[in-house]
Amino acid sequence: MDILIKNGTIVDGSGGEPYQADIAVEDGKITAIGSLSDEAKCIIDAGGKYVTPGFIDMHSHSDSTVPIWPDLESALVLSLQNGLGNADILMGHFPKEQIGYSVVAYGGSRTAAGEIYTHASVGNLHLAVTAYASSQREKLCEMAQHLKAVQFHMECYTPERLDKVLWTKLTTNCVLNGACAICQCTDDALFSCKEGVDLAKLIVSENCAVARALGIDLTPADIPMVYYEVMPRKQEGYRHFPSMAVDVQNHRKTEIDFINGAVVRAGENAGIPTPYNRMILLLMRVVEENYDV
Repeated sequence: MDILIKNGTIVDGSGGEPYQADIAVEDGKITAIGSLSDEAKCIIDAGGKYVTPGFIDMHSHSDSTVPIWPDLESALVLSLQNGLGNADILMGHFPKEQIGYSVVAYGGSRTAAGEIYTHASVGNLHLAVTAYASSQREKLCEMAQHLKAVQFHMECYTPERLDKVLWTKLTTNCVLNGACAICQCTDDALFSCKEGVDLAKLIVSENCAVARALGIDLTPADIPMVYYEVMPRKQEGYRHFPSMAVDVQNHRKTEIDFINGAVVRAGENAGIPTPYNRMILLLMRVVEENYDV
């Protein structure tokens, strides 16, 4: 096997009690969970730590979903998404009374080959059920309490409060992901020149106008980056390529339709023009169409 994660306490999302086991990973996929041999290219000792194999996607902008409760007829179906639109997609497949959604704000670092450290202690996972699924709120809060017990910082919100958090994170992604992917630059490089700062502020202003038209009280003051001025390169914490830039480097389809594209669609529905998000969307599609050129 490629990677063996040993001695961890497994939380598998089934609703059962955590248990101790080893996890085998081969070609990037989990192939076995249990008491396993020590024959692996890379062995990670997870003793004293919790492991959540396969049921938590810490960074997804697309329409991946996580069914949390095993009884699907009454299950809470929870989407973990940094973009916008999963709840609407899920309503096409599940009763709207079962849908929950969230905003994920965790970071991670690659510490060695086959080893990633997730900064769970400094991030947040904000959860809510849709307005249609208020009867599921107690179940959602119960799940949050279980995951808090394994050191994930998370809170249950009302839909109104979560929508503002969602649009705050969405706006951050609209600024950083698309522009850095097209320019193939890091976060700090984008803000190292006046033009990058100006573009960020234009996108922030545009997103706030769309959010307010949808009844979400979002202002530029809610977006920390609106205060950024031109700053030196290599500022601590901004010295990395955002995920969409990495997708482009590896010729993968990006999540642009769920980030800037989602704002364009929301603007069309609300009657608010979104020229800067549309520009990022169209340029990103040109990039994707020319991977093989």
